[in-house]
Amino acid sequence: MLSNHPQTVARSVRLAVLLAVTALSSYGIVLGGEMPSDISNSATSKHHVGPSGGPGSMLACRPLDQIWVVSTRDVGCPKSGEAPALTFSVRTVDGNMQDASLDVFVAATAGMQARFWIHGYGVLPQEAIDVGLAAHERFVAATEPPIRFVVWSWPSEREGYRRVKDIREKGCRTQVEAYCLAWLISQMKADADISLVGYSYGTRVIAGGLHLVGGGEVCGLGLASPTLVLASDQGGQGHAVRRESRNCRAVLLAAAMGSDWLVEGGFNEHALGQTSEMLSIYSSSDRVLKFYPLATREKRDTALGYRGLAPLPPRDEGNGKYAELDVGYLIGGEHDLETYLGHLEITAAAREALAPTTTPGEGGPAK
Repeated sequence: MLSNHPQTVARSVRLAVLLAVTALSSYGIVLGGEMPSDISNSATSKHHVGPSGGPGSMLACRPLDQIWVVSTRDVGCPKSGEAPALTFSVRTVDGNMQDASLDVFVAATAGMQARFWIHGYGVLPQEAIDVGLAAHERFVAATEPPIRFVVWSWPSEREGYRRVKDIREKGCRTQVEAYCLAWLISQMKADADISLVGYSYGTRVIAGGLHLVGGGEVCGLGLASPTLVLASDQGGQGHAVRRESRNCRAVLLAAAMGSDWLVEGGFNEHALGQTSEMLSIYSSSDRVLKFYPLATREKRDTALGYRGLAPLPPRDEGNGKYAELDVGYLIGGEHDLETYLGHLEITAAAREALAPTTTPGEGGPAK
């Protein structure tokens, strides 16, 4: 007979969590993202990425693209309005990464789209670059104009032996990452062409960052300036605009975030106001995100990447900017980046949503 004693119940809950994580580990996957062994041995080799790229790679057929790496791995816990200690590097023509600066990064904004890639949980620094190159091949259409592809490298690597504790800590870290991303976006011109694609925990960074840019707060963090400045007109005068003028495009893959975070009153309620289009690609059979409430202590919620978005309340501008695509029929219960990268139907839909202009019928839903 089971006891209802609080300590017994607590031990039962801890045991359930341990068993769930052990079961998920047997699949080679964990809540939040990719395991390093999966990345280094499958996704990157499968897509033939490396320092110079193979003859048939996207790097070879898109030589005018810029590959940037923005790292937050040395960033601690910034205060609201504080400039985080981001580090920048850009890929040279010989395939090496060269140190760069914020000023150079911002100056490159004019006339070129910036497409951010944000990885999930359990990724080491070099793996972040390797997987970023694979993402560049999959999430940029061959017909698009030259872009600046930005790999966001954040400290998501697994630490310690307490897996659930580490997953929760990295979940908290995504809020710091959201602030760093929002701060960087706020340094760019308000009319900059920005698109973002993230996987699993990386989707939290995107949603939180856009929410902050829209004037919100995340865990007590907020941007200092209430306005952004457009490029100067012919008279040399800048145009001050409200934060909600951003017109980003975003794709969320297997989103490890609450299904109600984007709705009015949700944790990231201002995020949709910063987008012209947001596409969530998820699997309703995802056997990792099925345990999202258990692993994150958010027991009253389900994951956006498992059940889709909670009902949106009516808005004056409508809700047409948000769309979702359940790919459970394609990938079943898999929750790993290789699976998402490996399906042309998924990457085609993502490219269509990320591109500034699209042609109906060229993969994914027509706009």
